[in-house]
Amino acid sequence: MVPFSQGRLLATLIPGAQSLALEGRNHILQDGESSWRRLWDEAGSFLSVDDCADRRLRDAFSLTRRGQELLDLLAQGRSNADIGAALGIAPKTVRNHISNIFDKLSVSHRAEAVVRAREAGFGNGSGHLAREIGL
Repeated sequence: MVPFSQGRLLATLIPGAQSLALEGRNHILQDGESSWRRLWDEAGSFLSVDDCADRRLRDAFSLTRRGQELLDLLAQGRSNADIGAALGIAPKTVRNHISNIFDKLSVSHRAEAVVRAREAGFGNGSGHLAREIGL
């Protein structure tokens, strides 16, 4: 954990950065906390991510790590049975996770989820975008 004062100091060393205190129950904000979307809005603004890509990244990263793993496998075109076997979970559990992912990505069917996932960097065989940028 990094002391708050050290975080503020770090922000002064990064050109264009500013320190922003966000409310949360944890040291690291989690999906569902009131400041979660604000975090992604601020990060997207700082990184100059365009609105469409920013929305896709926030949607994808609001998933749990397990959800991101599942989305990566889904984007590879794997079946529920294959995903379950890869993650060591039952196909019914995979189906439940996929339903949650559809809700978070605001999609209504598998093909649309795959397209959104691929656009956000999932399913390319080398790990998804979250791992590539160190999240």
